[in-house]
Amino acid sequence: MKKATYGIIIILIVILAGIGIVLFQKQSSIPAQLNPPIGQSAIPVITLNIFDGVKTATYSSIQAQTPYEALTKIATQEQISVKTKQYDFGVFVEAIAGIESTKDKAWIYYVNGKSGEVASDKYILKQNDTVEWKYTTSIY
Repeated sequence: MKKATYGIIIILIVILAGIGIVLFQKQSSIPAQLNPPIGQSAIPVITLNIFDGVKTATYSSIQAQTPYEALTKIATQEQISVKTKQYDFGVFVEAIAGIESTKDKAWIYYVNGKSGEVASDKYILKQNDTVEWKYTTSIY
């Protein structure tokens, strides 16, 4: 009976140690961009380009954490209309400056030349990123 009790205790210790290791790994895997180095701003400074299919407007030194935040800051500043729709996965931009997404073209954001893989309000920007909102052939 004593051997069985010791065996159960050892199994419980191993399980608790495993849980502790998993929790520690999850905590240490938090992206560094969420905890900026001392002396750096928590909100990155980025460049924003808006391409409506004809011309590009460029805005420099924008402080924003997401492509959506960058767009809405400039939209407010420049009095540009932005129409959005909230989904479970995040915000979808339906129109910018009265130019509506259609079945053939949509507003798609890019960061450093790569199209976003998550909703524009979920992508976390880094210092000196370049965000582009393009009215282009839909990739979906």
